[in-house]
Amino acid sequence: MMIEKKIGIKPKKIRADFSLTCTCIQGVDLIKEALLTAKHAVNTDGWVVDFKMIAPPNYKVELTTLKRAEGTQKLQDALEIVKAVMTKSKEKFKIRMAPRVIGN
Repeated sequence: MMIEKKIGIKPKKIRADFSLTCTCIQGVDLIKEALLTAKHAVNTDGWVVDFKMIAPPNYKVELTTLKRAEGTQKLQDALEIVKAVMTKSKEKFKIRMAPRVIGN
């Protein structure tokens, strides 16, 4: 633990991009429900997963962590939850970029 403090390990940002397409009347509400359901499910034990809109229909989900493998798994879990909510209503979900480390 002492070495980690001296070396100064920097947290990594992990990001995934996806698109959501909804043609039903309550489309905005369905997308909001999918993102909030995933956010509440994976934001546990100190994890902070953020969903942001790039430009409709493209969204991104990202987190910053020292634990790369666990962070990638958290994003995968979040994407699976969003996919489940969208496909349950017969709407479209597509991964544009799988979870990966961005930046340095």
